[in-house]
Amino acid sequence: MQTDRLPLIGKRDNPEHLYLIALLFLCAAVFFYKLDRLPFIGPDEPRYAEVAREMYTTGDWITPRLGGIRWFEKPALTYWLLATGYAVFGENEFGARFGVAVVSTFAALLLYFFGRRARSARFGYLSAAALVTCGMWPGFARGVTCDLPLTVAIEIALLSFFLWESKESEAGGAGWFWYVFCFALGLATLAKGLVGVVLPMMIIAPYLILTGAWRSLLKPRLIIFGALIFLGTAAVWYAPVIARNGREFIDEFFVGHHFRRYLSNKYRHPQPFYFFSLVAVAGSFPWSFYLLSSVGHTLVRLGRRLSRSKIGRSGVGEDLRVEARSSGSTEGRGSARRSALTIILGLLRETLVCPADRLNLLLLLWIAVPIVFFSFSGSKLPGYILPVFPAIALMVGGELERWWSDESRPPMAPQFLTALLTAAAGISAGVLLQRELGMSARDAWLMGSIAVLASAVHVGLLFFKNGRVAALYMPIGLAVIVIASAHLVFPVLGNRESLKKLSLAALEAARPYERLVFLINNDQSINFYATGLPLRDDRSELVAVKSTEEIATLIEAGRSQSLLIMSPKRWGDGLMKSANLRVEKIGEQEFNAGCSPGCDWVLLRAQKSVAVAQP
Repeated sequence: MQTDRLPLIGKRDNPEHLYLIALLFLCAAVFFYKLDRLPFIGPDEPRYAEVAREMYTTGDWITPRLGGIRWFEKPALTYWLLATGYAVFGENEFGARFGVAVVSTFAALLLYFFGRRARSARFGYLSAAALVTCGMWPGFARGVTCDLPLTVAIEIALLSFFLWESKESEAGGAGWFWYVFCFALGLATLAKGLVGVVLPMMIIAPYLILTGAWRSLLKPRLIIFGALIFLGTAAVWYAPVIARNGREFIDEFFVGHHFRRYLSNKYRHPQPFYFFSLVAVAGSFPWSFYLLSSVGHTLVRLGRRLSRSKIGRSGVGEDLRVEARSSGSTEGRGSARRSALTIILGLLRETLVCPADRLNLLLLLWIAVPIVFFSFSGSKLPGYILPVFPAIALMVGGELERWWSDESRPPMAPQFLTALLTAAAGISAGVLLQRELGMSARDAWLMGSIAVLASAVHVGLLFFKNGRVAALYMPIGLAVIVIASAHLVFPVLGNRESLKKLSLAALEAARPYERLVFLINNDQSINFYATGLPLRDDRSELVAVKSTEEIATLIEAGRSQSLLIMSPKRWGDGLMKSANLRVEKIGEQEFNAGCSPGCDWVLLRAQKSVAVAQP
């Protein structure tokens, strides 16, 4: 291979700063470009944005509120990030999303510097670029979500722990990595609660057992100071919020949104047991084939090292049979089993002495443990396993770097299949964007053609240059696809997934003291764009009525003698035929091209009909 002509990969005078510049370009394009192009979408983003705005405007940084009502679903760290964006850029979509995008960029930079320390600047860049461009990460990085700050805090914790445990910088003093680890656990707890400490501990425990590194923790000074750092960090918010709100906070936050969410389907997010395995593979698109190849390659390599170790020639079985025969009692057989476990664990530790294998073991556990843990949860959402994606990115980066290895030529299948998958996604987009989002045929096929063209360039570089050039190009091609999506897809997607326009129309049309309710179905978009308009229950849930009688009762109880109603058109059309209500249509928003007009949304005003006396 002609390595001396390839960009960024010369064996001598490798310009590492160019990797860093390329990574910053990717982050700017994927995370920040047209960050405000999309209105707040989904049930969570408008609510989190509004809670942060109420913190910012009221100056109460402790008690979260939604519509003025105490709301204890998530901790405060994400709200503080959003409020910082409001202070700099104003109370808008860009300001709300800016903090999360910065944290996402920090996660990519952290992977780069970790990879450079662990192996090479090229490995760090490839890993970070895979993280920035894998399908699920940009979606969360460009949104208002608690899952991404949690993920970055866990990433800091686990990478710091590995650097501390491996003693790679012992000559310069690696002890401070332990304290960074403990601080990061506190941040993770501030980001999303107990899972921020439980998940890393569940990953670290089997790693310590398999590598025999648990003895390094048997130092009182480490435990005491580490615990103080963790508790001190978490107490920044948990101490005052519990002091102010007491039992109400504990029941709602810990009992309701931790234990009940995990153990039951109270929040109506059921999925099959294998759901998160599919999310991990699909969410790493278009790097899915690299992930599968890397996992398989790692398991095979660990297995070969294990088979070449003493376990195959140590005579373990014969020694244990001799021991069992010497004591035929139950105690003897139990002793033999314990001896077998001790010997096998010892041989596993011997096998995993190599730092690269220890890192691969940590990455495998980092991916497997959250997937298994949340597979048993009664409530399942894709964001629950977002913390596995930094580990996925490191494994993908390791697989990509095989193109620079002198040991063997890596298979071309992952590169070719990745290009094929990207092209197939582009062709599917040309059809689905028209059918599901109502995009024009021109824009839909332009979007699909960009993806197909990016894939074709990748294949051309793969066959006419080599895999190294193709691997370096691919993240840039994916960034171009994100930029095109911001122009072509986001405006249509915003109309499909957000009622921003109708919410602003309701705010403008509202009379003094007039309130709003939903008919049958509600939509959370209104939480940011017209927060004070809708009626809420004592948990700040939007009120949705189901009958004209309920509407008439609310009108009588109100001060304006009228009520705004937001509803899917199929329900609104029936309401307009009501005999005991006088209903007028104020506005309409096309919501889903696939089922329009029945599922479009309408804004109505209802008043009680005045009976005309007969002469």
